[in-house]
Amino acid sequence: ARLEAALTEPLTSALAGGASVLTLTSVIVTHELGHLGVARALGIRGDDFSVGFGPPLKTWSLPEFNVTLRALPFGGCVASPRAFTLEP
Repeated sequence: ARLEAALTEPLTSALAGGASVLTLTSVIVTHELGHLGVARALGIRGDDFSVGFGPPLKTWSLPEFNVTLRALPFGGCVASPRAFTLEP
């Protein structure tokens, strides 16, 4: 029984950790898609849709914007050009 536990506990922990990262990433993607949807509804162009922070791991170029997957999946960003200036 101890051998079985020694073999299965690391696997269970790894699966739980992986599931946690996937869940967090899906929440971040949904959140950032909300930002992108509102920006597009207001006529603001989004240039880059990023999931994560840090160096990019993979970038896909779509016709209207780029999608970037970054190294640390703890946030995201929808980058858009400056919609207005603060100058009078």
